[in-house]
Amino acid sequence: MHIPQGASQTIDILSFEEALSLSGHGEDYDSGKWLYVPDFYTEYRYILGTRGKNPLICIGINPSTARPDDLDNTLKSVSRIRKGRPMATLATSPQNTEEMGSESGMSWRRNTPA
Repeated sequence: MHIPQGASQTIDILSFEEALSLSGHGEDYDSGKWLYVPDFYTEYRYILGTRGKNPLICIGINPSTARPDDLDNTLKSVSRIRKGRPMATLATSPQNTEEMGSESGMSWRRNTPA
């Protein structure tokens, strides 16, 4: 289970360009098989997927806590659907950071990059 390291607003988040330029050098996963940006476990993520042609692309609202070779239940389902094809899961924003109002009695969050 993922335990946040602090309040969302206090966490430093690399830009996508910074995270992408630093990715592919992690020692705890196979960078020839996996796309993982940033390529270390943290409070946010832009991309998690497998390399290859003709991938199944999924867009998620909230980045999950999955890691290469340690998928969460959502990505396990995506993996079953892809039937051997590569997959890429992309987050609309690396992290949910701002709680929004609930005029209708329902609470919802707005994705806002740092």
